[in-house]
Amino acid sequence: EAGVAQTLPLGTRLSLGAGREERDTAFSADTSDRDRATMRYEAALAQPLLRGFGRAANVARLRQARLDTRISEYAVLGAAEALVAAVEQSGWDFVLAERRIEIYEESLRLAEEQRNEVLARIEIGRLPDIERAAVEAEVAQRREDLINARSRWEFARLELARLIGPRDGARWTRAIAIRDDPAAPAEDAPPVDDVVAAALERRPDLNEARLRIERGDVEIVRTRNGWLPRLDVFIALGNSRYAESFADGSDDEDGESLSFDAGLRFEYALGARRERAARERAVIETGQAREALANLEDLAQVEVRSALIELRRARDQIEATRATRRHREEAVRAETEKLRVGRTTSLLVAQAQRDLVAARIAEVEAAVAHRRAWIEIYRRAGMLLERRGVRWDGAPPAG
Repeated sequence: EAGVAQTLPLGTRLSLGAGREERDTAFSADTSDRDRATMRYEAALAQPLLRGFGRAANVARLRQARLDTRISEYAVLGAAEALVAAVEQSGWDFVLAERRIEIYEESLRLAEEQRNEVLARIEIGRLPDIERAAVEAEVAQRREDLINARSRWEFARLELARLIGPRDGARWTRAIAIRDDPAAPAEDAPPVDDVVAAALERRPDLNEARLRIERGDVEIVRTRNGWLPRLDVFIALGNSRYAESFADGSDDEDGESLSFDAGLRFEYALGARRERAARERAVIETGQAREALANLEDLAQVEVRSALIELRRARDQIEATRATRRHREEAVRAETEKLRVGRTTSLLVAQAQRDLVAARIAEVEAAVAHRRAWIEIYRRAGMLLERRGVRWDGAPPAG
């Protein structure tokens, strides 16, 4: 036997078949029946009237597969944006660690110069010997700060190498240089409504959630159709030919018959508990997906607005830390001059220098925080890849 069948989107099933049967009675005790051969041809059509009827029910699995593909594309997009953001954030951590080393190296150099000057004045009797302990302690503290800064730089370099380095033997020892300056030109924050609108339209997690709702709606249609009784109308046309044997190849056929079958086939599972449970589960899961989307949209609003608040704070912090650093520089100059004329102590000079180091580090941290805040704005709005020149050819935004 051989045949082909095709199910159409409306549920209609078409089939064509052919079969051959030969009976050999040579070894049979009953010799009254002759050797016989039968050839059959059949064409059939079956059309569901309840369960299995309609395009929506029959292409549901196909639509769900397409939606699953788009969902996976948005998952890839979200992972790509998270990776780009992690690389940039790690890069700015590396820059900050480098600037800390520079600041601590300069502060150690100044502390050593201050110590040498104080020791020289102690030798000639212009300062008491009690000043020696303060300057020596300050030099030791600066060395300790520099050691810690270099250790943090190593940690930042390893993390950045993990994210961007090729997987080869030199990955963990390859030198990394970042030329970007954290002190970027001032840029006004975008309007809140524009960023929120972009986030609600473009964020991968929101589009993925919308597609899951659409997939759930398709599942509801499919399971609702599966809950119906089965009622099919069918038509079959057949042709059978009988002969003593096919071997002779002649047209001497013993007989031929045509057949025509038509009717209705009804099937109903009493209670339909399994089908009812599948439909109820689909309805509940789709409702959960809608609530999850509403929650994600609220969360996106909070994240975008919080990122804009942080952006404004970081921008204002740059000016504040810059002003603080300038005042600390004046304080160090004043205390240094007072020490030279004997109107202050080395401890107060060291304290002023420590305040200056902290102010310089805070200024760099504010600049880096400003850069990091822009990264978060673009990521929370779903625009990070576009802003970095990465083209996305995946699924369009889900409606």
